[in-house]
Amino acid sequence: MKSPVLWVVSLFIFACTPKVAENVPVVNEPPKVKDNPVTANPDCRTFADLGGYDREQAETAYILYRDQIKAGRYTEAYKYWKTAFFLAPGANGRIKYQFSDGAAIYKHFFDNTTDTLLRRSYVDTI
Repeated sequence: MKSPVLWVVSLFIFACTPKVAENVPVVNEPPKVKDNPVTANPDCRTFADLGGYDREQAETAYILYRDQIKAGRYTEAYKYWKTAFFLAPGANGRIKYQFSDGAAIYKHFFDNTTDTLLRRSYVDTI
């Protein structure tokens, strides 16, 4: 007659052996994404659409230009806004004020010049 310890040990050995699963084919389907009004346009890239250095550069420029806008320093904000806007016009995909901030910057330029041609170019840009 077998001892109960040997029977328990053999039970554990059998229970701990690796099981073989059947091969399941992998289907490479794109993930389902909800339509976001900002990112529904393929030309409206967000930070998530960028990789590595471009994403870091866009996020940094976005933060810096927003700080300058809040302080009322539109001329200083312009170079950061331009970088953030052209790299990722959709920002994080949930906010839309990057467009209105650009209009505010160009309005500031418009209000602070008397050159008619320059003013006309600012209106065309907005």
